[in-house]
Amino acid sequence: DSLELDKDIFASYLNKCRERIITAGAVQVALQYHPEILKHAPYIYHELSSPLPDVEFFVLADTQQNPCCFDYISFQHISAQ
Repeated sequence: DSLELDKDIFASYLNKCRERIITAGAVQVALQYHPEILKHAPYIYHELSSPLPDVEFFVLADTQQNPCCFDYISFQHISAQ
């Protein structure tokens, strides 16, 4: 079965992500998901984007890459940070 999301642990991770987005001054952010956790994308998107209305988020399904690697080509297509 797919990985389950521990929302308590994930809350800390989401806070760190928001801090990094703010610190970087990012206006476009790509969220890349391995297929095993893609089902959590709506929750993560909502939790990140709600407090950051001026940031545009893109959801990328990781079909070509390993879970450890970023899809830099897709990021460049949308000018994401």
